[in-house]
Amino acid sequence: INSAGEWQELPRLDVSKGALRRELETIHHVAAGLDGSAPFMMTIFSPLNIAYKLCGDKLSGEIVVQHLRQAPRELHAGLTVIRDIVIDYAAACLEAGASGIFFATQMATADLMTPQEFQEFGRAYDLPVLDSILGKSRVTMLHLCQQNLLFDLVADYPVDVINWATCD
Repeated sequence: INSAGEWQELPRLDVSKGALRRELETIHHVAAGLDGSAPFMMTIFSPLNIAYKLCGDKLSGEIVVQHLRQAPRELHAGLTVIRDIVIDYAAACLEAGASGIFFATQMATADLMTPQEFQEFGRAYDLPVLDSILGKSRVTMLHLCQQNLLFDLVADYPVDVINWATCD
């Protein structure tokens, strides 16, 4: 936010540098080593899941939920940045040789938020990521963690497989 209280555009993270570059190089080496003999998937976390990990709340997700209730405008701005980076990174993973994407979230649960909150802060950012890899990923798996899933809000995600882990 600038001095006038307006959002200012941040430079976009370059996924071909830093730690993400290291990951992409590893994907390239794994793909070269497998030489097509076996598929492998890269784990990509949902934008809201990344936001909750960035909040430092490694177990519950409650801090990011406090933010979505107390500072929704700011969280939307952050999720937009995260979504765009995740889209770039997913594409780069597939270009580096990953066969598919394992898209994971721990946030699609009524234990953390209402269906309306997940619709606005989860689904709204998940779908652009998943849409961006349609036709590029050989297999896309949605991985859901937690109990009391908001399953009706993720059941129509554009994925090939849904995997559900009932505990962390």
